[in-house]
Amino acid sequence: AFQREGPPLDRFERAGRAFFNRFCRRHHELVVLILREAVGVNAAIEEQRKAIFQGLIDDIVGAIFSVTGRRDRATARRAQVVAVSLLGMLERVAYHYYIWETGSKDRRKVAEEAVAFIRAGLSSVLAAEH
Repeated sequence: AFQREGPPLDRFERAGRAFFNRFCRRHHELVVLILREAVGVNAAIEEQRKAIFQGLIDDIVGAIFSVTGRRDRATARRAQVVAVSLLGMLERVAYHYYIWETGSKDRRKVAEEAVAFIRAGLSSVLAAEH
């Protein structure tokens, strides 16, 4: 979703929507497995979860680099903090609305609100880069 052309914030927004509306809705069992397994209970699952999240972090950092056109140390550090923070928000929203509240009919609206919140934060961070 991010790879398609368009303004940077639109690309991030599409990626956020894809996470909720494609991945979380279509692969509920994977969301449960990735988010619910207690840390330290199963080393194999923990390693897989770590690899998945590291891959997502790397993707977000790469996206920020491509948007800012910068790869200096300060940008790299900031991009990693932003990526980890974004994943933390996405993870918590997904856990709450896709695992705890499995009967919720407003998931699409929740996804839109979460993406709007993230877009506003990204807008501020990316503006500081320029």
